Amino acid sequence: MVNASELRIGNLLYYKNEVIRVSMFSPNNVYFQNQKQVGVIFVNPIPLTEEWLLNLGFSKGQRYEYRIDLFKIFGDELIIDMEYYGDYRLQPGNTSIEHQTVGGSCRHVHQLQNIYFALTGQELTLNTGLHENS
Repeated sequence: MVNASELRIGNLLYYKNEVIRVSMFSPNNVYFQNQKQVGVIFVNPIPLTEEWLLNLGFSKGQRYEYRIDLFKIFGDELIIDMEYYGDYRLQPGNTSIEHQTVGGSCRHVHQLQNIYFALTGQELTLNTGLHENS
């Protein structure tokens, strides 16, 4: 189950083992695919996996790290470290201050979408490897 307070329009979730894109939501309901409505208790978060990270535009870094370049926005990288179960950090592009990072925990696709949007004002683009039932 997903907490409706974590949702944004455009978030990707599972409903009956299919990927859906949220078009609207309320505290008790999620709407998708031409305003189809389901109770929020029937949708589930999508676990953040290597496949999802790669299909959302991240590239595999060293060991368990996945990176997406935010240079076009403000010169930094967003790094997801799967070794630590989805911990993320924002690493400055200037490597001389690499130890000054900000981070937290991110275990689901919708959380990553929200973090990315908060940092850039843009949506993550889903590549063709994974399909949604929008």
